[in-house]
Amino acid sequence: MDMITWETLRIFCISVLNKQKIAKWQSLTNQLAHCHLNYNILM
Repeated sequence: MDMITWETLRIFCISVLNKQKIAKWQSLTNQLAHCHLNYNILM
């Protein structure tokens, strides 16, 4: 029983961490796109 709860908790933690990573990557790509747009406007 303990093994199952620990395993589900571990999977849950991994999925949350992956979501956070994805969110960070999305914000990073959004920032890069924004910089690129500003660069194009300036040029």
